[in-house]
Amino acid sequence: MVNTVFTSKFQEGLHESLLEICYGSLTCTSLVCLDWREVCDGKWDCQDGVDEYGCSQIEANTCDQNEYQCHNGQCIPLEFYADDVVNPDCLDGTDEEPMFSHLHRHGSCSADPAFRCEEYGLSNTQKFPCGDGSYIMYPLMDIDSKQCENYRDRQVEKHFLSHAQNPLLTEKCCNPIQEHLCKLEDWMKPPVVPFALEFSETVSRGTAEYITMLAPTLDWTIVWFCNRGIAILERNVRRCLCPPSYYGERCQYQSQRVSLSFRITTLELRNIFNLVIMLVDNTSLIHSHEQRTYVAARDCDLRFDLVLLYANRTKDESKTYDIIIHAFEMLNYRTSWQLPVRFLSLPVYRISTLLTIPSEPSLAVVRCPIDCINGECVRYINTENFFCRCWQNWSGISCEKVEKCNCAPGSVCVGTYDKRSICVCSLDNFGPRCLLKHRVACQQQTLCSPNGTALCVPVDVKMTSNEGLTLQNGLIFIGANNFHHLDTRSTIDWSN
Repeated sequence: MVNTVFTSKFQEGLHESLLEICYGSLTCTSLVCLDWREVCDGKWDCQDGVDEYGCSQIEANTCDQNEYQCHNGQCIPLEFYADDVVNPDCLDGTDEEPMFSHLHRHGSCSADPAFRCEEYGLSNTQKFPCGDGSYIMYPLMDIDSKQCENYRDRQVEKHFLSHAQNPLLTEKCCNPIQEHLCKLEDWMKPPVVPFALEFSETVSRGTAEYITMLAPTLDWTIVWFCNRGIAILERNVRRCLCPPSYYGERCQYQSQRVSLSFRITTLELRNIFNLVIMLVDNTSLIHSHEQRTYVAARDCDLRFDLVLLYANRTKDESKTYDIIIHAFEMLNYRTSWQLPVRFLSLPVYRISTLLTIPSEPSLAVVRCPIDCINGECVRYINTENFFCRCWQNWSGISCEKVEKCNCAPGSVCVGTYDKRSICVCSLDNFGPRCLLKHRVACQQQTLCSPNGTALCVPVDVKMTSNEGLTLQNGLIFIGANNFHHLDTRSTIDWSN
């Protein structure tokens, strides 16, 4: 469905009545809403320059000798430099220049929902962001020339033209776009066409196995209604399913977030690792979390991309934040990483890293600077810092808080998010609390191989197979030379 909708965006183009995309977490005196890429981009877009406050420290950042420094100051492992022209590791894409910038010009991202578009910034002040990962170059061209696929340049032009006498248009906040826009004339826009959304399947009796959009009849009123999201019809009311990078009734606002890309190396080719990735502040509050399954025989060249959100729409910049990653081999704890989140003035902070899983588990430390009341003290494998790994039903910096674990028996509790336990499941179970079972159990080794030489691995529901099909709640059997997929089906019951 996602690919169908985004392909239609490219084919249909955009009607100019689309809501403006806004980065709403910055109080900015400006004629237009800012795109997050216009914060810390080297030029004033707000009258008082608040969009450039605290940005000088980013460019002054220094990297280690085994790291490459992006033009915006971000550091990435040297191995990631010029390794994938389509998917850069630098937020500004400069590790893959010049080819990556060429790919993102003139609307290439309007039909692409991928991470490389949502989490891509700008590398210089001569680029105008379209708000979807694409850009055009200053100065903007004639209004009859096609520029941003989502018409953001036209929206900006209209605002400046209709506010030509606005006192905010001072010499102090002038930028190249204003010089060009002052020479243009306003124009009439076509009327808004009423929204209409149709489905080939409807929800009945509270249960739906699948809902299919009528892809051949999609037009701009459908595909652009939710900006970068997906439009659905719920009891005859239009609603939007927004990706993590956006929120709002029509996905028109951009989220503050941490963008994480990582690759994994290990000598254990056939072991199954569960990774729990959390955004945590200095009070031990978990703001958001994700999980990924990794098997080197399957995922050795894979880059994992994900987004972590703050608990509040406007993050508390008086706190410090880290991405904490815990690795489990099956249900057995192996090690942890600490990745600091820096430069809180940035709307989107990008971390690209290489994680090496050790062959032996990280051991508890006897002499520890932290008093772990109901847990053990462990050092992060990549820093000199320590943390308390709490026993079941305990949490907090010193494991001093009682937190009842509601994970299914045979699973592991690794923390609490929004009053719910974060659970690591066994091979046969899945779901937020590990209460659901795969239709085909992993114990049925005859399905893998009679002599047990193949390994039964659950398919990660977040990932996509090589054939381009998402295998939800399925199993993957890893033999000596090949993979075998067993797909299953889920029925979603909305009655409760």
